[in-house]
Amino acid sequence: MKKSILFLLLIASQMFLQAQSDLEAIRSEFKERITKTMKKSKVVGASVAVVSSEGILWIDNFGYEDVEDEKPVTSETIFGIGSVTKVLTSAAVMQLAERDKLDIDNPLSQYLPSFQMQDYSDGVTPQNVMTHHSGLPSDIFKGMFSEQPEDYKCLVNYINDEYMAGTPNQIRAYSNPGYTLLGHMIAEVSGMEYPKYIETNILQPLGMNNTEFNALEKASKTYDGKGKFQSDVNLRDTPAGGLFTSSKDLSKFLQAFLSQSQDLLKSNTYQQILEYQHINTPLNFGDRYALGWSMTSRPHAGDIYYHTGTTLYFNAAMAFSPKADVGVIILTNSARGRSVYKEVHTIIDKVAESKGLPKIESEQEEAMGSKDRIKVAPESLDQYTGIYAAPGAYIDVYRKNKKLFMKLQGLRLELIPVENNQFIPKVILLHLIPIRLGDQRVMFEEVDGYPLMTSLEEGNPKELIAARFEKQEIPQAWKSRTGDYEIVNPLPGEIPFFGSFSITEKDDLLVFSFKTTTDGQNIEMVMDFINDDRAKVAGLGRYGGQSIIYKDGIINAFGNELKKINE
Repeated sequence: MKKSILFLLLIASQMFLQAQSDLEAIRSEFKERITKTMKKSKVVGASVAVVSSEGILWIDNFGYEDVEDEKPVTSETIFGIGSVTKVLTSAAVMQLAERDKLDIDNPLSQYLPSFQMQDYSDGVTPQNVMTHHSGLPSDIFKGMFSEQPEDYKCLVNYINDEYMAGTPNQIRAYSNPGYTLLGHMIAEVSGMEYPKYIETNILQPLGMNNTEFNALEKASKTYDGKGKFQSDVNLRDTPAGGLFTSSKDLSKFLQAFLSQSQDLLKSNTYQQILEYQHINTPLNFGDRYALGWSMTSRPHAGDIYYHTGTTLYFNAAMAFSPKADVGVIILTNSARGRSVYKEVHTIIDKVAESKGLPKIESEQEEAMGSKDRIKVAPESLDQYTGIYAAPGAYIDVYRKNKKLFMKLQGLRLELIPVENNQFIPKVILLHLIPIRLGDQRVMFEEVDGYPLMTSLEEGNPKELIAARFEKQEIPQAWKSRTGDYEIVNPLPGEIPFFGSFSITEKDDLLVFSFKTTTDGQNIEMVMDFINDDRAKVAGLGRYGGQSIIYKDGIINAFGNELKKINE
């Protein structure tokens, strides 16, 4: 009997040592990969935590939180986590729901009476705000970033001047204001200010003592895409993205989800949060969402729940797999930190594989089909031509002789027909060098009554690229408003995220455009006219449907008041 017990203990010990060896190999592999990526992308500092339901498996720190003083990143270095904050906000909403303080399927205005938009719909609920299916505007940029941010509760006054951007529950369209309204609702329902509620009901119970809102003065320095110091700013919309924390502290929150800690939520509430929402929503295609989390999957890990976050310069990601009992947090202090945090899902799947979890092919993957060009009558290609409106850009699809092309902000691609309205894109670089992207497809199809351009990449579910936009005659009133614009209502200490506003006529369209102040990225939005004083951004999804309003010589867009320069 003793020999049998000793034998079993020996086997268990060997298995434990093998598991530890596998984890060390994974850790070593990703330390090398992340180090190389940081060097290539000029990411100055990062912290990576890998956790299970039992605690932290490892934390690795890279680079500096302060290059000038040669101060290295540690597990207690504070980073801004941007929209990862939304996961904690949604957890707070679900706490109040399990305490019978609110019903997430009731109208939001029932709990926040001051919320009344120009064409408000009772279809806006805490549930569809948490999943970004509310139809609310995507952003109110006025006062969003500031050295002296306004109180988050002032957002309701700005949003009440806006119109709904979409129909509730029709499509996922990311909304920062929606989460700020949830924070306001939490304050109204609980009787505590949102930051105090989070501190009392989430941070303190989990021992997250190194976490707080708008703690820029305690945080790592931040760096631009060239690795040069640039100061980040605090955020008005704290419930949407104002949390600062360390990898060690945030690991406690992730561990609570993996272990379903009763210190945070009840068991059935965790299950409710992790349920796949909006299953029968055709315009979402293969994208999946839980309450406060996006969903994806990997062969060994199965379902992965994740959220990413970006401020002006901080970039962060948090993800976990219940099946594999592993989660990953990646925090960075640099503008190109996304090149680092994209490893979260790969690390999770590697750990899942090391645990012996079998590989399961995703049921969401759609067959790619043939890569061979098929002959089509040139005239048949005309059915695909036209303007397609996408978030922040528009695509011109046109036929030239016997070939179909698409043009996006100067980039030209030939669309090679293969089968069933499917095309392989071939990039034309410098008008000379063709690069055929055989593992990708561009598709044209009608979904839920909308003619769409979609994309399919090998190993991933189908995604919406853009919605077809039927050209309109440009009203003379709007045509007279073309020109360059500047913000005339900045708040004290406000740091504008966008500049170089203009309304221009191009390709028989009126285009509202602006550039990001951090990296100069050009954003172009096709204007869809409602009347002489109101237009909306064409397209579906984020920014689609958001209003552009003219009144008394002022253009109001995304909360900013814009006046034509030299007028």
